[in-house]
Amino acid sequence: TYVLECDVGPWEVRDWLEIGATLTVDDSASSDDDQLGTSAEPYKTIGDAYAKIWDGGRLRIRAGSYPGAHLFTKQLDLIGENGSAVLGN
Repeated sequence: TYVLECDVGPWEVRDWLEIGATLTVDDSASSDDDQLGTSAEPYKTIGDAYAKIWDGGRLRIRAGSYPGAHLFTKQLDLIGENGSAVLGN
């Protein structure tokens, strides 16, 4: 028998189950560091989401502009949502 102990409330478990293997990015999102990457609490930058995503995950990028250099070394699916997303300068 294994017992997993953690400090996670029921709302946090629901949010993590919603994430699945997909993290969401929205350039109009809050820059709050407590975002979970869910559809309701997307990351603001691709860098923030990429730091949390695992190999084989999906990165949903909402329409918007995401300046800067983006180097992807993990295997993942990029999914556009709600129009065009411009990555880079």
